[in-house]
Amino acid sequence: MKAIRRLSVMTLSSRFFLKGISQNVALYKLGHSPMSGRSSMRGYYAIKYPVLEGHAHVRVVDLRTDAVKKPGPAVLRAMGAAAGSGEVHVTELQKIAADMCGMEDALLVPTATMGNLIAVMVHCSERGDEMIVGDLSHLHMYEQGGSAQVAGVHTTTATTLPDGTFDLEQLESRIRLGYPLTYYCRTRLICLENTHNTQGGRVMPLSFLQDVRALADRYGLSVHMDGARVVNAAVAQGVPLSTILQHTHSVTISLCKVLGSPVGAILAGPRDFITRAKRCCRVLGGSMVKAGVLAAAGKVSLQHSIMMGRLEQDHRNAKIFAQGKVINFVSGNLTNQVAAMVFLFMLLLCCVLSTSRARL
Repeated sequence: MKAIRRLSVMTLSSRFFLKGISQNVALYKLGHSPMSGRSSMRGYYAIKYPVLEGHAHVRVVDLRTDAVKKPGPAVLRAMGAAAGSGEVHVTELQKIAADMCGMEDALLVPTATMGNLIAVMVHCSERGDEMIVGDLSHLHMYEQGGSAQVAGVHTTTATTLPDGTFDLEQLESRIRLGYPLTYYCRTRLICLENTHNTQGGRVMPLSFLQDVRALADRYGLSVHMDGARVVNAAVAQGVPLSTILQHTHSVTISLCKVLGSPVGAILAGPRDFITRAKRCCRVLGGSMVKAGVLAAAGKVSLQHSIMMGRLEQDHRNAKIFAQGKVINFVSGNLTNQVAAMVFLFMLLLCCVLSTSRARL
């Protein structure tokens, strides 16, 4: 018991798991199940953990979602240095992002949700136009139906498969062919999500993207990608962003998730698309004054995470973590999953005994 308590220098995994175990024990002490408050999807946001006392030696590593992380020192330094620098950083960020995406132009917007809505408004320029989205897509489920509320755009859905793709025959069947007959909406847009959030971060195969683009071209439709985490897809497939995005007309990329900025997103596409997007952005309240501080953070995020290979390191660490190979001691390594489970059991026992002792 004393030997376990002496592990003051704990590895990332042991800190993380001890924190989780301690939280569950505390919940049971309060008479709650650790699963209470969860919904069927993305329920981890609904858990309300109490503040735990007496764990000052534990460094909390929150791995639930990249949306809860904090900007690093390089980002914070860039923001401080950019104070009062005007639009130069905005222009530079948009140029960097457009080049990475292989697009003609790009626009800094406050959120990826706004970026998606702007893309819908530009691609579907008339009220009553229609877009096709996945039935489990973020745009369809978690953006409050903004395309209908604000843009007057009708949505029809294709079934999202376990890998985040669609059945192409079903997708084609959703396209309205009767325009200009007055009975029908006019299909104008196909929306994709890559990586696919609800389906566990699935990366869309390049062959699927190519097939969707060919189908869209055949019917004169546009393709927009909700690419909040598309940079992860590029790293996972070992290709530049432009290789993925060559199959789309526009893309939204979040700066404040995997890329580590505090706020912001990029909407990229053809030059005339971005020109119209700027008008939509302004009417939605997204044109930001003195955005240079945020753009400076975005520049560092793009350059540090993508150009310098930081995301590749994150992917390697995540894979090691998933395989249960991150429990290391100063004197050696426990690299097999059986040993990892034994160590986690010891941590659980330590936590339970500490809790029992506190009750006494």
